[in-house]
Amino acid sequence: MVLPLWNAYSFFATYAAVDKWTPPANSTPVAERALMDKWIISMAQSLVRDVNVEMEAYRLYNVIPRVLGFIDHLTNWYIRRSRRRFWHNEDSADKQHAFETLYEVLCLFSRLLAPILPFMADILYQRLEAGKRAGAEDSVHLEAFPAADESLVDADLEAAMAVMREVVTLGRNLREQNRIPVKQPLPAITVAATGGSPALRSALTDVVQEELNVKTVTWVADPAELVNLSVKANFKVLGRLLGPKMKPVAGAIARLGAGDIAALQAGETLTVEGESITLEHVLIVQESKGEGAVASSGDVTVELDTTITHALKLEGLAREIISKVQSARKDAGLEVEDRIQLSLRTESADLTEAIAAHGDLIAGEVLATVLVALDAEHTGVKAGGEALGIALQRA
Repeated sequence: MVLPLWNAYSFFATYAAVDKWTPPANSTPVAERALMDKWIISMAQSLVRDVNVEMEAYRLYNVIPRVLGFIDHLTNWYIRRSRRRFWHNEDSADKQHAFETLYEVLCLFSRLLAPILPFMADILYQRLEAGKRAGAEDSVHLEAFPAADESLVDADLEAAMAVMREVVTLGRNLREQNRIPVKQPLPAITVAATGGSPALRSALTDVVQEELNVKTVTWVADPAELVNLSVKANFKVLGRLLGPKMKPVAGAIARLGAGDIAALQAGETLTVEGESITLEHVLIVQESKGEGAVASSGDVTVELDTTITHALKLEGLAREIISKVQSARKDAGLEVEDRIQLSLRTESADLTEAIAAHGDLIAGEVLATVLVALDAEHTGVKAGGEALGIALQRA
C-alpha cells in the first residue's frame, strides 16, 4: 500500500516542481474538467462514502480492500492514463485541471488514511497542505474525517470506466496469447458490453484505443454478434457427483441452446436428465464468428483483429524505437523535461522505412527538437530484432 501511494505523491511533487505549480485560490469546477478527472474524483468520493458506512458499522475488515482498490485506480489507471497531461501537454487549461485533480485527491485521501496509516497520512498532509494552504492545521489528525460529497459521485461514469478497464484487460490477455506486444498497432477491436451508458462508452473509446494500441473500436449490443456459444459438462465437478449418470447428463448438456446458456449465466438452475445443473457444472465454450481472437468476462465480450499489415508493422517498429530512445534518455541522466538532439543509425531496411515514415512521432515522443546526424558514439541496441544505433545530447 505504502510504496504505490508514495510513488503517486512523488509523481505529483516532481511535475509540480518542474512546472512551479501551486494550488489555486479558486479551483476549477469539476464539471469543466476531463472525464478522467471526473472519474477519479467520483471514485474518491465513493470511497469516502463506503469507508464511512463500513467504519460506522464496525466492519473495519471491509475498509482495507476498498482502500487498496482505490490506490490501484489512482496509480495504475488515473496517473498512468494522465501522465502525458502533466509533461507533454500544449493545453495549459487541461494541465491545470490534471494538477488540481491529483492534488485534491491526494489531500482527501491523506485525511481518509489518518486512522489507518497515521504516520503516512501525516507525511502527505505536511507536504501537501500544512503551511501551504490557508487555514490548514498543523497535522492531519487535527482535521475532520472526510464526508462524501454525493454531488461528485457519477455512478454511470464509474460503470463505463469499469467496462473500459475490463476491455483493456481482455485485449491485453489476447495479445499475450497471440504473442503480439502492445507496441505493435492492430487494426481493430469489437466490444459487446452493457455497463455504463452508450454515450459514455463512446466518449471513452479513445481510452481503449490507446491502451490496446488499436486503430478502431466498434461497440455492439449483443455478444452473439461476435461469438457462438455452446456448453459442455464440467467433468471435474459433475463426475464425482453423478458417477454412472455422467454420460447421459453430459450429452444433454451439450445439446443446451442459447436460451438455456443465458439462463445459466443469469444464475438460474436447469433440470437436465433429472439432475439440477447450475453454471458451476458446465464449461462455456466460445467460438469466434470471424477470424479474430475472442475473450469474455462477465458482461464484456471482445474480438481482437490480430492482422498486421506492413504499415502497421512499421508503426510498431517506430514505437519500439521510441522505447529504446526513452531508455537511452534515462541512462544519460536527462531530466523529464529536457529537450534533446537525436541521431539514429541502422542498416535495416524496415527500421529505415519506419524512421522515415514516423520521424515526427519519434521526435515528439522523446522530446527531440530534430532528428540529426550527430558526430558521436552511437549505442547499439536491438529494435524489432534489428541493429539500431542511438546517440543523443541535451538540446
